[in-house]
Amino acid sequence: MSTINTDGKQWRFESIDIRAGMAIALWREERDAEHGLPPEHAPALFFGPPHFQPEPMVNTAVALSACRGTFEPGLYIDEKGQIEASFATPEQVSEFLRRAYVSGAAGDGGDGGDAGPVPPPPEGDDGNWEPSPSYESRIVWDLTTRIKQFETAVQALPQSSSKSFFWGEAVIQRQERYIGKRAAVDGDVSALATAGLALIAEMLRRMPAMSEAKAWLRWYDDARELTCVLVELGVIQLIQVGPFRDGLETVLRRSRLVEIENMSEKRRLRLLWLILFGPVVHGSSSLQNLISLLDELGDDEYWYFSDRWIFPAFMHQGDPLDTLSRLPLPDVLHSILPDDVRNKASVFHLLNLFVAEPQIVSRDPSTTQLALCLALFAAACIASTRTAVHHAGAAQLSFGHNDHERARRAIEQAHTWLIEHLPRTAYAKSYEAIIGKTKLLRYFRRA
Repeated sequence: MSTINTDGKQWRFESIDIRAGMAIALWREERDAEHGLPPEHAPALFFGPPHFQPEPMVNTAVALSACRGTFEPGLYIDEKGQIEASFATPEQVSEFLRRAYVSGAAGDGGDGGDAGPVPPPPEGDDGNWEPSPSYESRIVWDLTTRIKQFETAVQALPQSSSKSFFWGEAVIQRQERYIGKRAAVDGDVSALATAGLALIAEMLRRMPAMSEAKAWLRWYDDARELTCVLVELGVIQLIQVGPFRDGLETVLRRSRLVEIENMSEKRRLRLLWLILFGPVVHGSSSLQNLISLLDELGDDEYWYFSDRWIFPAFMHQGDPLDTLSRLPLPDVLHSILPDDVRNKASVFHLLNLFVAEPQIVSRDPSTTQLALCLALFAAACIASTRTAVHHAGAAQLSFGHNDHERARRAIEQAHTWLIEHLPRTAYAKSYEAIIGKTKLLRYFRRA
């Protein structure tokens, strides 16, 4: 444990823009009540994204001039502004700023900007979704246990103290399994399927009316983006012809069925299937093209809930963060985000929040497992190798012992990525509170 004394010289912020993750820290004593000028010869370091590596500075006057912009003069851990945040080492400063910066991304969109990942859900829709039964995931269980340990460590730390934290060993990727170390099992893979079903359910809940052509086409693009991710991560086999097949059918039956008159429920269900997994169509007549295809396919069962499907397997090398920002976060998890972000909440927001402030997902024990499954899904999107663009007219799926392999590799890479990016240091409660509040900060133009 490292104790951060406020009496002697420590690294203290002379100026800081915490949401931007940028700060100038000086090795000095605590500032006096009159906030005097910084010491002329005090060692000074600049920190900033993406690597937050300390950069020596010669002229400390830069710290004062930075306050003319978005920087603030110093950072205090008490409400009265009397106790400055202080750190024993530059590494502690770096980790604190990194986490605060990532936390700020969980508030993106709250001050305007992008309108959100997809059209908002219809008014009066409570958004309740019941996760389908999943196999117990050792990775999810381990993360849940360590989150509790992290929160206990934070609560036990005295003010102005910190402690290194270890998130355990990552499950070993396939090429390292031969040496006998632990690797992902079927229950771990089910975490990705649980997340995939939750995202499909939320996407279908947000499907706009067919009469709103512009909104529907935008929704359709985002829905097909989700389908591409499911293919890339190997989740599609699990929910199409694997153990989660019944869960997918349940999700489709509970969804808002398309608003077309004189269409039976069975036909509507098949149309939903084509919208999500059928050939990609473009333009204002896309829906009519899908209906025409539905007529051509007729009532044959071979293409529906079987080991044969007609999805064109196209994938791309797009920005994974952009993809995550287009996947809407299930409504049951909105409460952990800022109020002005909830209607725009995406998996991108959840991942940033979890990496910066992992203890927040345990606020509601009933949703902790779902939050962790989605965090692993998001991490898999980033860590998994994105394949090049290619198209195919049709694909045939089967499910057997080896069909878990792609999803197993994805969950292993996701777990490794999370361990590398979760907090390496637990700070005292007052410092953790500052990190958590960063997501509430907004930039506004000064008059």
